[in-house]
Amino acid sequence: MNIKVETLDPKIIPFQGERRSFIWEVFNSGSVKDGFIGIPELGYVVDIVNGLYSAVYPYRNPDLAEKQVRKVLNNPREILMLAKHNGEYVGYGAFPRLRVDEDSFMYSSRAFLAEFDGDGLGTNALDQAIDMHNEELARAHRHYLVYGALYTQNPASIASVIRSERTNNIHPFRNFGGFYEMNSTPQRVMQETHARFLANSRVLYNLTGVCKGELWGLGANQSYIPGRSALADEIHREMVGPDDLDMNIPQGDVVIVVYDIKKPEIAERALVNLAA
Repeated sequence: MNIKVETLDPKIIPFQGERRSFIWEVFNSGSVKDGFIGIPELGYVVDIVNGLYSAVYPYRNPDLAEKQVRKVLNNPREILMLAKHNGEYVGYGAFPRLRVDEDSFMYSSRAFLAEFDGDGLGTNALDQAIDMHNEELARAHRHYLVYGALYTQNPASIASVIRSERTNNIHPFRNFGGFYEMNSTPQRVMQETHARFLANSRVLYNLTGVCKGELWGLGANQSYIPGRSALADEIHREMVGPDDLDMNIPQGDVVIVVYDIKKPEIAERALVNLAA
């Protein structure tokens, strides 16, 4: 089989967290149609992600959880980052690159063991993945990432996006009074994300991005702990408040968040070189 990937060996990136040191092992699925699922030599990576997912969400249905993990890792042009501390895997971020209209967007799925909360792993993984995708797009002389998207029930995930230096507007939070603009590209990104990665929900609210009962059967997200982050607590109130998204967390509702990605410096350098 001709595997169209740059290398099967991971790229190693050190990261100094708020309290501890980590390394990222970074893999790229290249143009393989089925992503990491279609690369037998990287089957062990899929197993690592499955194990981490089960450790982060121990009360979820294991069969449905594995199915969801495989769906996330089943994409070409996907960056997978595994976080290690003292030789042990402690979390991951999976970031496939997709398209809507003429724009590229990046989906993100991240999970880290609870004891490593607060080290900045989630935001760093997001930032690194954005940079790597943009560098790859620049080498191919294609337009840089415009949007990012994630499914979540955890306000801390949204807080990590807000903390990123590479993101701007966040839809539906803090944008158009808490709604997606009708027929906008961000709304279409949200709808495409639902179509590709839904687990259970068939009801999607096009103005808020709320998916009703998405985690029903799979199991709720137990990661959010109130009081750890004022920003996450504020977002949680927006998620569940009757005047905002009005999500029913115990019933498995999630929200699809789309965020604008800032134009990278590499794009500015390309314009300068072009002018020269």
